[in-house]
Amino acid sequence: MGHGTNHPTMADPQRLETRIEAMLSQLSNAANLGISPEELLTRAIDGLLQVARATVGVACLVNPESRTMRMVSVRGIRPAVAEALRQVFPLDVERAAEQVARPIRFGEDIFPGLEELYATLTAEGVSGGMLLPLCSEGRLLGLLMAMFRAGGEPAPAFSDSALLAIQRQLSTALQNSRVRQGLQSLNTDLLRLLTLAKILGEPRELEDTLTMVGQAARTFSRAVATVIWLAAPAARRLTRIVLLEPEGSEGSLPVKFAYGEGVPGWVAETGEALHLDDALTDPRVVTKEWAQSRGIRSVYAFPLRFKDALVGVLSVGTTAPLPSPQLSLLGIYCDHAALAIGHAQLLRETDVHAEHLSGLAAASRAINEGRPREVVLSLISESCRRATEACWFSVWGADNQSRELHLLYADPGDHGLPGLGERIRYGSGLAGWAALHRQARVTRDVQADPLAGNPDWCRTLGVRAIVALPLLVDNELLGVLQLGARAPLGSEHLHLVEAYAALTAIALRRV
Repeated sequence: MGHGTNHPTMADPQRLETRIEAMLSQLSNAANLGISPEELLTRAIDGLLQVARATVGVACLVNPESRTMRMVSVRGIRPAVAEALRQVFPLDVERAAEQVARPIRFGEDIFPGLEELYATLTAEGVSGGMLLPLCSEGRLLGLLMAMFRAGGEPAPAFSDSALLAIQRQLSTALQNSRVRQGLQSLNTDLLRLLTLAKILGEPRELEDTLTMVGQAARTFSRAVATVIWLAAPAARRLTRIVLLEPEGSEGSLPVKFAYGEGVPGWVAETGEALHLDDALTDPRVVTKEWAQSRGIRSVYAFPLRFKDALVGVLSVGTTAPLPSPQLSLLGIYCDHAALAIGHAQLLRETDVHAEHLSGLAAASRAINEGRPREVVLSLISESCRRATEACWFSVWGADNQSRELHLLYADPGDHGLPGLGERIRYGSGLAGWAALHRQARVTRDVQADPLAGNPDWCRTLGVRAIVALPLLVDNELLGVLQLGARAPLGSEHLHLVEAYAALTAIALRRV
């Protein structure tokens, strides 16, 4: 069969070498100019097919981080067959560079484990060819397969040194292309990070800040799901505030985690970031079904710290491991996000404090204006309940001669009292105890305190915790203030109740 003047032949090794050098030079220059790895492999397989006079070619790009392989170019063969070739190629991508470190000649080299691959090629009429694994620093980066069909034009004779030179230079070009692409991506991410940092620096409501932080983190990491948990250090508990996931997803994620529980709890407990490339095998991932149903393979969680205090945890779930540079930038982003969340919380606390002061000032004005007792107590109750999110408020007047307390005000007033009636003796129940001992009584769990009264009444009203404060002016007992809440009050709320109790005592003395 003739070979014409445009093709190198077995008798023209110098011409073959020249064409190989020209091809490699063009590809190296393209890689240095910033061509993408996909385009580089596409040009490489086209050039290799032309130089080798092969009719069938497949180029695959390997992602060492996600340990996946995908085709970027197919020539002279049906895509379904090319996909089958990729499927039967028996490479553990993590160890691929160890398994295949040199070029392989189809039809000549016997490589254990490639029998199915050989059979697939033979069934497609392929009689020979070459496979070039492209590696760098012990990692497989790509594969080039140039093959000949039976009965076709004779192929030029590639020496072992020529194949090794092609493999080495294409590996270098592919690595350079990956590095440049990584730098471009890194620069893009850096610009995005700077933009986000500027946006996060603007004052916003806490809810708006949390939503924006979650959306930006999801975009930044290309995550399937993003979760933000706010921390309650006193209770050592995390509460899920933001969950961004695909619409129509089945299953649910727990709303709360204790410190030390699950991935967010581990981060809160240790104060360290947690990077799980293969999350489904880690025992700290207690929501594996939730992750699997969304295609999540890797999980990354970061502590959000503001002024050396944990304010929350941000976690992202991705379909593949994230490269180290992107993880580093994501960690920096989380530092900025923590500042934004911390400042938003401070703004909210400032607003809340202003509202608290406004409520106390309104009650104080009503007392000074000599408003009726019922009006003053109603105002105090409304402000105190709103500030503490309490579900029950009552004030008892003291009769120190009979050593009894009598009900002056209750809000709501249509639920009765916890099994004590409207007059109780000193020492009876929580209010009586506070009157007898002239000390505050704080019950965090009414079910565990026999002085709390009727448990059924507490359950009906939703009361879990009760605070009873003696109302004292110049060491004279004027009454007792009782507050029922759905959860134990924190120290800040307890101090606020004490302030309202002091106003109530003044009101009972003046009104």
